[in-house]
Amino acid sequence: MDHTPPYDVRDLPATFQRAFNAKDSAALKDLFTDDAITVLPDRDTQGVPITDLPIALTLREAHTAGDTALLIIDYTHTGTTPDGRPLRFTGTAIDVAHRGADDRWRFRISNPAGLG
Repeated sequence: MDHTPPYDVRDLPATFQRAFNAKDSAALKDLFTDDAITVLPDRDTQGVPITDLPIALTLREAHTAGDTALLIIDYTHTGTTPDGRPLRFTGTAIDVAHRGADDRWRFRISNPAGLG
Protein backbone atom coordinates (compact mmCIF):
# COMPACT_ATOMS: atom_id res chain seq x y z
CA MET A 1 0.00 0.00 0.00
CA ASP A 2 1.26 3.47 -0.86
CA HIS A 3 1.74 5.79 2.11
CA THR A 4 3.60 8.50 0.18
CA PRO A 5 2.36 12.07 0.74
CA PRO A 6 -0.12 12.76 -2.08
CA TYR A 7 -0.10 15.36 -4.86
CA ASP A 8 -3.85 15.97 -4.34
CA VAL A 9 -4.76 17.28 -0.88
CA ARG A 10 -8.09 15.41 -1.04
CA ASP A 11 -6.08 12.16 -0.92
CA LEU A 12 -4.25 13.09 2.29
CA PRO A 13 -6.84 11.66 4.74
CA ALA A 14 -6.99 8.29 2.92
CA THR A 15 -3.18 8.12 2.83
CA PHE A 16 -3.08 8.88 6.56
CA GLN A 17 -5.71 6.19 7.23
CA ARG A 18 -3.69 3.54 5.37
CA ALA A 19 -0.43 4.41 7.16
CA PHE A 20 -2.15 4.69 10.57
CA ASN A 21 -3.92 1.34 10.28
CA ALA A 22 -0.69 -0.29 9.04
CA LYS A 23 1.08 1.19 12.11
CA ASP A 24 3.73 2.56 9.73
CA SER A 25 5.31 5.20 11.98
CA ALA A 26 7.87 6.30 9.37
CA ALA A 27 5.13 6.90 6.79
CA LEU A 28 2.99 8.73 9.37
CA LYS A 29 5.89 11.00 10.24
CA ASP A 30 6.37 11.78 6.53
CA LEU A 31 2.70 12.82 6.25
CA PHE A 32 3.41 15.76 8.60
CA THR A 33 5.61 18.81 8.02
CA ASP A 34 8.75 19.06 10.16
CA ASP A 35 7.14 21.87 12.19
CA ALA A 36 3.71 20.20 12.50
CA ILE A 37 1.74 20.39 15.72
CA THR A 38 -1.15 18.38 17.09
CA VAL A 39 -3.71 20.37 19.07
CA LEU A 40 -4.80 18.54 22.21
CA PRO A 41 -7.43 19.72 24.71
CA ASP A 42 -4.84 20.93 27.22
CA ARG A 43 -1.77 21.64 25.05
CA ASP A 44 -0.16 21.61 21.62
CA THR A 45 2.44 18.95 20.94
CA GLN A 46 4.91 18.06 18.21
CA GLY A 47 4.57 14.74 16.46
CA VAL A 48 1.87 12.35 15.37
CA PRO A 49 -0.95 11.19 17.66
CA ILE A 50 -1.07 7.40 17.94
CA THR A 51 -3.72 5.03 19.23
CA ASP A 52 -3.98 1.26 18.87
CA LEU A 53 -7.55 1.48 17.56
CA PRO A 54 -8.05 1.33 13.78
CA ILE A 55 -9.33 4.52 12.19
CA ALA A 56 -11.74 5.23 9.34
CA LEU A 57 -11.64 8.72 7.82
CA THR A 58 -14.10 10.54 5.58
CA LEU A 59 -13.13 13.86 4.04
CA ARG A 60 -16.07 16.19 4.51
CA GLU A 61 -14.57 19.40 3.08
CA ALA A 62 -11.31 20.63 1.56
CA HIS A 63 -10.61 24.32 0.94
CA THR A 64 -7.37 25.29 -0.76
CA ALA A 65 -5.64 28.67 -1.05
CA GLY A 66 -2.28 28.37 -2.78
CA ASP A 67 -0.08 25.99 -0.80
CA THR A 68 -2.39 25.88 2.24
CA ALA A 69 -5.52 23.80 2.71
CA LEU A 70 -8.17 23.51 5.41
CA LEU A 71 -9.53 19.98 5.80
CA ILE A 72 -12.65 18.93 7.72
CA ILE A 73 -12.40 15.19 8.36
CA ASP A 74 -14.85 12.87 10.11
CA TYR A 75 -13.22 9.94 11.89
CA THR A 76 -14.26 6.75 13.64
CA HIS A 77 -12.08 4.57 15.85
CA THR A 78 -13.39 1.06 16.53
CA GLY A 79 -12.09 -1.82 18.59
CA THR A 80 -12.73 -3.81 21.72
CA THR A 81 -11.95 -3.26 25.38
CA PRO A 82 -9.60 -5.69 27.18
CA ASP A 83 -12.68 -7.55 28.44
CA GLY A 84 -14.09 -7.91 24.91
CA ARG A 85 -16.74 -5.19 24.84
CA PRO A 86 -17.07 -3.19 21.61
CA LEU A 87 -15.54 0.27 21.64
CA ARG A 88 -16.30 3.04 19.16
CA PHE A 89 -15.68 6.75 19.21
CA THR A 90 -16.15 9.37 16.55
CA GLY A 91 -15.29 12.98 15.93
CA THR A 92 -14.59 15.64 13.39
CA ALA A 93 -11.04 16.92 12.94
CA ILE A 94 -10.11 20.31 11.59
CA ASP A 95 -6.66 20.13 10.00
CA VAL A 96 -4.38 22.45 8.06
CA ALA A 97 -2.22 20.98 5.31
CA HIS A 98 0.72 22.47 3.41
CA ARG A 99 2.01 21.72 -0.09
CA GLY A 100 5.79 21.46 0.04
CA ALA A 101 8.50 22.17 -2.51
CA ASP A 102 8.08 18.56 -3.73
CA ASP A 103 4.43 19.41 -4.63
CA ARG A 104 3.18 16.88 -2.05
CA TRP A 105 0.69 17.65 0.70
CA ARG A 106 1.39 17.12 4.42
CA PHE A 107 -0.43 18.00 7.62
CA ARG A 108 0.91 21.12 9.37
CA ILE A 109 -1.73 21.46 12.11
CA SER A 110 -3.76 18.48 13.28
CA ASN A 111 -6.73 19.26 15.51
CA PRO A 112 -8.49 15.92 16.15
CA ALA A 113 -11.04 17.49 18.51
CA GLY A 114 -12.09 20.08 15.93
CA LEU A 115 -14.33 22.58 17.67
CA GLY A 116 -15.40 20.02 20.30
